[in-house]
Amino acid sequence: MAVNERDDLIKCNTFAVYGTLMGGFHNNILMEEARFIDRGESEFWATMYSAGGFPILSTAEPTSKIVVELYTLPLTLEGEKALERIDGLEGHPDWYKRVIKTFNINGEKIRAWIYVQDNVNRDAPVVESGDWREYKLGVKA
Repeated sequence: MAVNERDDLIKCNTFAVYGTLMGGFHNNILMEEARFIDRGESEFWATMYSAGGFPILSTAEPTSKIVVELYTLPLTLEGEKALERIDGLEGHPDWYKRVIKTFNINGEKIRAWIYVQDNVNRDAPVVESGDWREYKLGVKA
């Protein structure tokens, strides 16, 4: 792992996930080294688009807050390897950008990494609720 990725994990080891990395979805296996904190909501507004099997989050033209699950990665070699695998899935930094934003869990503000992609096809369906689980499974968390 590159030194700046290790520094990123030390800077913030909390992650907000909003799509296929959430519990119950197929990519959640990449979060096996992480500890689930709780579900929460973004303090910022964004637009979630559906790309069919996964969401794309854009902050360019915000329409709603985003429902997330928050996790912490350990500050260990296993945590660094997990970050590398997650960054690989998300295509960071070429496709998605990993940025730190603020989230709300039951009134508590938490800063966490989240992946955003502002160069999105704006003709894609919008997930108006900002909740991928509700959109894909019809289940509200």
